[in-house]
Amino acid sequence: MRLHHLGLALALVFSASPTLSETASDRLAAPGPEHAWMDPLAGRWDVAMRVWPGPQGEPFEIPGMTAERELVLGGRYLREILISGDGTAMREATMGYNRLDGRFELVTVDSFEPGQMVYIGRGDATAD
Repeated sequence: MRLHHLGLALALVFSASPTLSETASDRLAAPGPEHAWMDPLAGRWDVAMRVWPGPQGEPFEIPGMTAERELVLGGRYLREILISGDGTAMREATMGYNRLDGRFELVTVDSFEPGQMVYIGRGDATAD
């Protein structure tokens, strides 16, 4: 009978502690407070993009674009689809916070660049 009680007690202890089966990878993959910083970016946005064709080139604007942004994969990433008003230009982007490296990462592919663009940056909660 004592063995049965000990087994029941151990089962209760281990079932009440979900972190015992959680790996470091699981903890890093879970959304953290930095992921919440992306919440206000979700939604539909009107966009006017300014483009510099090169160091000596004059910038030009592409007006009338629309961005649709949504949080995906449990709030871990912000996905964007950006389309020009006439449908000739398009960009797809994914932004997330890498908890392992402590940085935001944004990867874009579009119809007006020859390759992927990768942006990396750190953020903090200050307004500056």
